[in-house]
Amino acid sequence: MIIDDIDAPIDLEKRVRYYAAAQVSLFAASRAAHELADDFFIYLIQMALDHLEALESTTSVN
Repeated sequence: MIIDDIDAPIDLEKRVRYYAAAQVSLFAASRAAHELADDFFIYLIQMALDHLEALESTTSVN
């Protein structure tokens, strides 16, 4: 793509569209990161519970 005039101003409508697209992309990335972190935290808790359960089954209480 050849740009004829690099210093030509971008019209306001294009700026608003670019800004909105960037905001949507940031929101989507943030949401995905939070969901991934939530899933990982749940995985860690489940792993800890599984280890505790295994310890209880192998440890005899007198």
